[in-house]
Amino acid sequence: MKRLVFISFLMAYLCSSCNDCTPEVNPGTGLLVAFYSFNAEEKKYEQSNIDLAQVGGIANPQLLISRDTLLNKLALPLSEFADTTAFYFSYPESDEMDTLCVSYKRKVQVNSPDCFSYTEFSDVQIISSSFDSVFMESNIIDNDTLQKNNVQIFY
Repeated sequence: MKRLVFISFLMAYLCSSCNDCTPEVNPGTGLLVAFYSFNAEEKKYEQSNIDLAQVGGIANPQLLISRDTLLNKLALPLSEFADTTAFYFSYPESDEMDTLCVSYKRKVQVNSPDCFSYTEFSDVQIISSSFDSVFMESNIIDNDTLQKNNVQIFY
C-alpha cells in the first residue's frame, strides 16, 4: 500500500512539470511600426503621432483601426498563411491612402503537443510603400517585438 501511495505521488509530481505555454514562448506575429515626422525647429526626425482614420489588411477585410486615432506605434499582424502581407492607411477627412507591403519567411515551430504550434517570422522585407520614406530597422519578429521597432515610417 505504501508503494502504491509513493508511486501515485511520484507520477503526480512528474506529470505536473508541464511545458511552458505562456505567451512569451510564442515570438508573436506583430510587425511593430513606428511613425516619424520632421521637426523643423530641431532639424531632425522624431517619433510622432500620426492621425489615422483606418488601418487594415488589403487582402484581409478586418480593420485594425476603424476610427480617427492618434498613435505613434502600431503592431501590424502578419499572415501565418502567406509569405506577404499588405496594409492600407487612410486619413481623416482625406481621400488619400498609403500602403505598406512586406514579405517574410515563415517557419512553423512546435513547442510541445500540449502547447500546439506557432509561426516564426524572419527575413522581413519591405516590398513596396507609398509613404515618403520607410526604413527596415529589424527584420526579425521575436519576443522583443514590443520593445524594438521593425519598421520606421517617415511622413
